Amino acid sequence: MGALYLADALEKAGYSVHLRESSEQNGNILRFIKSADPVLVGFSVHTWPTIVDLVDKSKMIMIKEYTDIPVVWGGIHPTFVPEQCLEESFIDYIVVGEGEVEVVRLAEDLVAGENLGLRRRQSSSMVELDNYRPAWHLLRLREYLFDASHSVRGNNTQNSGAERIFYYIMSSRGCPFNYTFCYNSHKDQLPWRSHSADWVREQVIFLKQRLNIDGIGCWDDFFLGNRRRAVEIIEFLHEVGVEFICEARATDLDEEFTAWLKEMGCLQVFILPARLSFIYGFPGETIDEMLQTKALANHLSKNSNVSISGPKLLISHPGSMIYDQAIDYGFVVPSSTAEWANIDRYTDLKYLLH
Repeated sequence: MGALYLADALEKAGYSVHLRESSEQNGNILRFIKSADPVLVGFSVHTWPTIVDLVDKSKMIMIKEYTDIPVVWGGIHPTFVPEQCLEESFIDYIVVGEGEVEVVRLAEDLVAGENLGLRRRQSSSMVELDNYRPAWHLLRLREYLFDASHSVRGNNTQNSGAERIFYYIMSSRGCPFNYTFCYNSHKDQLPWRSHSADWVREQVIFLKQRLNIDGIGCWDDFFLGNRRRAVEIIEFLHEVGVEFICEARATDLDEEFTAWLKEMGCLQVFILPARLSFIYGFPGETIDEMLQTKALANHLSKNSNVSISGPKLLISHPGSMIYDQAIDYGFVVPSSTAEWANIDRYTDLKYLLH
């Protein structure tokens, strides 16, 4: 989603944008880059397993007998581990924070040959969200359609005929809550803000006309951040016959509101019906406590109306409040960017301990 928003910003500034999937063969990508001769090659980077593939592709592009194209990293990982990223020889520039404005400035500087020594590009202000939309036309959208069984177990949802669900709408950014395990808790994170309900309508109408969708996934960190806006969006989805999935905090759900969500065509709220996420490996947590968590998850999973996510290992995300605590308890900070790929939700716990 981040890459699609950046593509839209660059296109609005007059640049042509080509989107490639990270799973594509290195040779194909290199041949494309040589033929296109772009101003820059950008990577939207998350921490952990997939990062090793992006390191590999960045190194390939940086071999100067192949290309002289600048490599730019943006996204969550370089935002919270900027110094380590700038130490890597395969990264020319990083964009810290929301990149829609700054990536355009960087492209303009590269074209003009100005400010080339400024390798860390810092977003200076919050993005006006409604000014941008994902560049849907750069994707083969039909490959991203699923039926309800894709992420919602059949016995865990109301009866639904939804067969063409598009899961990738994000109508807001950020979260106002300070979960210690979440990068949104970082002191430099921007506040929660949202696209307007009108913007969401435009995206849904476009996707419905293009793909004939009958379901949509709103994967905001905090979809109900503005209850009036969320209700307006939900009523519109019901009006046009599009069922939906969203996430919510348990404190935002009472019996009346939950019944209304079902009436409006809500396929699932993450935690409802009884979709539970378990994490273990918190700083100071004992092995016995982890085993108790696992035992509880196993016990609950015997109920046909319960879907279990996990238990998964806590990832002490750079930028989260729990990151420094984890270091105090023995978390070994990877010594290079590529080593972050060794850490994921299912990794060997021993890797995290001295």
